[in-house]
Amino acid sequence: MRRTYLAVETEVEWEGRDYLLLMPFHRESLTHIEELAAKMQDVEAAFLCRCQIFYNEMLVVSSGGETSRVDVILQELPDGVALSDRSSYFSVAELSYKISELANEMRRVGFCHNNLRPENVVVGRDGSLHLLRYWYAEFGADANDDFSTISETLGLTLSVAELHDVGCGYEAKSKLPPLRERDGMVRFCRNGKFGFCDSEGVEVVAPIYNYACDFEEGRAVVADEESRMGVIDKEGVVVVPIIYDDIVFDMERGVFFAYKGDLLYTIDYCGELLAISPIQSTSQQHTEVLGKVGESRH
Repeated sequence: MRRTYLAVETEVEWEGRDYLLLMPFHRESLTHIEELAAKMQDVEAAFLCRCQIFYNEMLVVSSGGETSRVDVILQELPDGVALSDRSSYFSVAELSYKISELANEMRRVGFCHNNLRPENVVVGRDGSLHLLRYWYAEFGADANDDFSTISETLGLTLSVAELHDVGCGYEAKSKLPPLRERDGMVRFCRNGKFGFCDSEGVEVVAPIYNYACDFEEGRAVVADEESRMGVIDKEGVVVVPIIYDDIVFDMERGVFFAYKGDLLYTIDYCGELLAISPIQSTSQQHTEVLGKVGESRH
């Protein structure tokens, strides 16, 4: 099972087909995937591996015996192997041509993956390329993805056509919805990095993060290139250092639960460290830690 700052994932077989099963950590992540899936219904693109969301599908049992149901996402896995494993089967010229074709097709339909890596591209048995893990993706007429990681890793020379006279297929079918505003801030992605602008469209936080959740109560969880997580305020000031494996914001109590290794760090709204404890059953431990913090404040 593979864990990222977005979710935990594994490969499963269901009804004779192979799928990538994803369990998002945050509701915010699922919301973005829901919006993406709705837009994909209007797009005909063979390179996209379709996904389906199942709500309250998986029963999770904690180490303390507590049970809860969570949402999961199934993404179809084509019959093939990751580009990183298949690259030795093709010459550099052949791979460069295939990736360049994929880049041009993505631009024609206005699709930006925002996390292009060799492990997120599958080469089918027929040599066709398919995209996986497009959870940070966006649709737009100005979509122009960053293929530098793939080209540098595999030593490719890409030739992406200039599409001055090619219309965006997605835009032609339906007008793109406006950017989503949350807590007075709008998250955007530029060249594969996330930043924020205000409700007037003025850039406030430069796009320097590999991923960013929407703002809630004046705070946003962000992640750097090494998947380390932290928290910023609406001016882009780092409130919680970007050093943790995962962070959960308890808005009702105004505290962050940050995980690093085998330890849980409880941090208040202003970034003050309140407590450190070994990781146990999540919900039980949150209750115990908050109880101790409350006692120490009286």
